[in-house]
Amino acid sequence: MADTSTPAAPSSPSGCLSQEEVSRLRSAQAGDVPEELARHLAGCDLCQERVLFGPARRTRRRREMPPMPSSTRALVLLAVMAAVIVAFFITLNSLVGRL
Repeated sequence: MADTSTPAAPSSPSGCLSQEEVSRLRSAQAGDVPEELARHLAGCDLCQERVLFGPARRTRRRREMPPMPSSTRALVLLAVMAAVIVAFFITLNSLVGRL
């Protein structure tokens, strides 16, 4: 018969694990964590992040946008693409014989 009892709620009022519970989880051996803490940790992204990375939230540095390419570079790219398309049709014409 399946266990239908609900796990004990975390002791923190926000619903997440307290710092003491997080430190218990971090110091515990694999498989030696109380079941109610493990169940909560399995479903709470914020607590998973706190256990893995510590209490401080890591933020990513925002990268600057790369500069727009010059108009000369864009025109050269367009000319190369046009040359490739023309070469494709010349090759196709020589293979098929009528175009």
